[in-house]
Amino acid sequence: MQNTYFYLIDDDDSTRRSFINVFKARGYHLETFASAQAFLALKDIPLQSIVIADVRMPEMSGIDLQILLKDKYPQVPVILMSGECSVSESITGMKQGAFEFLLKPFDITDLIKAIESAAKYLDGEIALLKKQALKKELLNKLAKREKAVAELMVAGHKNQAMAKQLGISADTVKQYRANVLSKLNMEDLSELIAFFKS
Repeated sequence: MQNTYFYLIDDDDSTRRSFINVFKARGYHLETFASAQAFLALKDIPLQSIVIADVRMPEMSGIDLQILLKDKYPQVPVILMSGECSVSESITGMKQGAFEFLLKPFDITDLIKAIESAAKYLDGEIALLKKQALKKELLNKLAKREKAVAELMVAGHKNQAMAKQLGISADTVKQYRANVLSKLNMEDLSELIAFFKS
């Protein structure tokens, strides 16, 4: 988790100080903010980030902040915490996608478990985003007609059926098939099917 950026948003000075000590002792990068507005003033945050926010803060609550972050950084886990949380607030937070909800005062081991679990989840989300980006990059190598042929190949259509559907000759279909596998650096149809289903 040394490469993960942690952001704490809490209007309580003592909470921020205690978090700084805990995270520093473990070698984690932590930035603290006294309000959601101060945090949102950041132009951007790294992809590998985890946000920890208090629910009850002046002007903007942790739940409201979480909703905003969900739109801008959908992969970033948000851990909510509160000392005076109602049942409805905790339910709302979880429904909005909070990764964890900690009730103050909580044991430091509970916090560490939460951030370790969030970091593991984040690793998976980032790996998925990278995989999707690579897939998009590879598909962009194909011309429009080649993409159409690739999709029909994966759907199990034969050359003659593809030729009829696309209004081209069977020989042209064969050439497109070869182009698809060559541009995507694949050996056969089974590899192409696995690629599209991944």
